[in-house]
Amino acid sequence: MAEIPVDLVRRTFETNVFSNIELTQRVIRKFVDTGTAGRIVIVSSMGGLLTVSGLGAYCAGKHALEAVAATLRDEFAPTAITVQTINPGLYETGFNDRMADTTYGWHDDAVNFTREDEVRANFAQIMAGQFDP
Repeated sequence: MAEIPVDLVRRTFETNVFSNIELTQRVIRKFVDTGTAGRIVIVSSMGGLLTVSGLGAYCAGKHALEAVAATLRDEFAPTAITVQTINPGLYETGFNDRMADTTYGWHDDAVNFTREDEVRANFAQIMAGQFDP
């Protein structure tokens, strides 16, 4: 978090938080307008429940998404609309590899105080813990 370009954090939040809010509001509006007893399911991540060095922007966005879901649960407690999250962990789908590749794209040892070999070692440890989907 100390060195990631803020624009990348914004893009992460746009994808993981704001797009989820926009879609969820549309669905909830339909539920409310039609009196539907519905269920909102938000795909979060284990990253929304913990933090991982090197994945700060991702975890921060997923923590925000968890707060959105918790607030919606509170708002709709008196209704027949339920809200839940799904929190998958590390699965070998290629997603984590692309996240690492993004970091390698902006990281520069001439500029950043965290050394690239440390970043690569951190991601190697993360990748080693992935599950077969």
